[in-house]
Amino acid sequence: MKKRFLKYLLFLPFIILLIIVLIVINTKRVDHGTIEESDDIYNYDLIHRKDYLSYEDQNYTSIAGIDVSEHNHIIDFKAVKLSGIDFVYMRAAWRGYSEGYLHTDSYFNINYTNAKENDLLVGVYLFSQAINEEEAIEEAKYLLNILHGRQLDLPIVYDFENIDHDEARSDEITKEQCTKNAIAFFKTIKEEYDDVALYANGVLLNDYYDMELLKEYKLWYAQYYDKPDCKYPFFIWQYSDSGEVPGIEKEVDLNIMFIEK
Repeated sequence: MKKRFLKYLLFLPFIILLIIVLIVINTKRVDHGTIEESDDIYNYDLIHRKDYLSYEDQNYTSIAGIDVSEHNHIIDFKAVKLSGIDFVYMRAAWRGYSEGYLHTDSYFNINYTNAKENDLLVGVYLFSQAINEEEAIEEAKYLLNILHGRQLDLPIVYDFENIDHDEARSDEITKEQCTKNAIAFFKTIKEEYDDVALYANGVLLNDYYDMELLKEYKLWYAQYYDKPDCKYPFFIWQYSDSGEVPGIEKEVDLNIMFIEK
């Protein structure tokens, strides 16, 4: 009996070490704003649902936002601001998914001017359909030319989306190439602007991007559910594409931005 006890005792240090390792893994927190696999850093039960979503805990608070393009036509940003919206992302440029030409959003200049005049935080995005790094760099330079040094409050966003309702020139793009395109875009933008971010939904995160290579960039996550289900930390959650906001005639995307206290 004594020999058997001593035999088990020899394994005790290894058992203790294993327990310590498991505790460290389970309690490790991920730096906010980077894309690494992790447990949720927000307690979604604390989301307050009124006109727009809001959030508050010991570490994070939130602000409400929208994203717009020429499809939303003329916007009364004064009414938008008074309704409780604090930030707006606006499309500055886009590439056609069939012909591949680059275009400036026809409402960008007026949206930028009017949003700034009404004290909204402003960010911009480019809708990409780049099929190689050269086109991604071309998109970044095109966007920089449009911005022409304008002051921005939020990261510049790369918005590549898979086209599932029609035939697109990007249909055959590989995960490796799509990842390289995003990196090429970011590197070009960062020659003039420090802050960049990736827009993506679950399909893009799983099938189009190697997230290990993109973990240094912030994430704007799109999912139209009651609670987001994402294995990567994100700073903005786009939770609806059918919001109603005073000052905007058509339905608009709604977002909540989580801000570290």
